[in-house]
This record gives sequence, C-alpha cells and structure tokens, in this order.
Amino acid sequence: MVMVDSNSALVILTFGLLLVTGYYAYETRRSRKVSEGTLQELQRQQAAQYDTHLIPTRWPDLLRLEVTNLGPGAAVDIQVTGVYQGEGRTRYFQGSHAGMSANQAGMVHLNEVEGLNHSVEPVEGSMIVETTASTVYGKKMSPEASKVARTF
Repeated sequence: MVMVDSNSALVILTFGLLLVTGYYAYETRRSRKVSEGTLQELQRQQAAQYDTHLIPTRWPDLLRLEVTNLGPGAAVDIQVTGVYQGEGRTRYFQGSHAGMSANQAGMVHLNEVEGLNHSVEPVEGSMIVETTASTVYGKKMSPEASKVARTF
C-alpha cells in the first residue's frame, strides 16, 4: 500500500483540476468557433433572402425605362442612370422609383441631366443603364449587384 502525505495529495488533485479546466477551456473555444460559423451562414442566408436584383428590361422611349426586380426581396429608393449615344452626341439621364416588390416591373421616368460620372460609354444608337437600390431593411445593394449595365 502506497502512503501519500496530505501535501502530495493536494499537488496531485490540483494538477488534475488544472487538466480538467484546460480541457473545458479547449472545448469551449472549439464550440464557440462552430457557433460563429453557423451564425455567419445564417446571416448570409438571411441577407440573400432580402436581396434585390434590378434589371432594365424595356426601353420604350428615351425618357422611360422599365426596370424589373428579379430578386427575392423588395427594392426601395431605386436610382437609375443612363447614357445614350445617338445623333452624334452623348446624352445623360437619371430617374428614380419609390420601390418594387419581388418579381415586379416598374416604369422609371428619366430626366435629361448634364454630364454624369458613368463607367461605360455606349456605342452609337445605344443606351447603357446602371441601377442602384436599397432593401426594405435599409441594406444597400452590394456594389457588384447594384451596377447592372445593359445596352439597348
């Protein structure tokens, strides 16, 4: 039979407690990382649920443009800019629309304005359109999604 004095027993028990505490700290940290990953994925899925995707679909005349929201979320505060190259000159247009629900089309009335900062110049007889909007939850469309250029 092995005899252990009280000081040795205290050291052994303290060391055992230290090992158990370290193990729990490691498992807690690992669990937190998994939870953070799950939260980020849920946030990404929720954001995708409310995204808007605006596409210019029809251009019946120079001062009207039909825009369709193909995204699953509603779009509000829609802004449209356009550049038209025709008749030997470049003309700039802008307009706005209050909002559109998912899979809805709306006519945007355009006003001619003096030069705009537009990223692409159109070819003769065409118009290039860029759209931006916010979601109903105040989130602005991402820069990649908000700049939809289409030549008519």
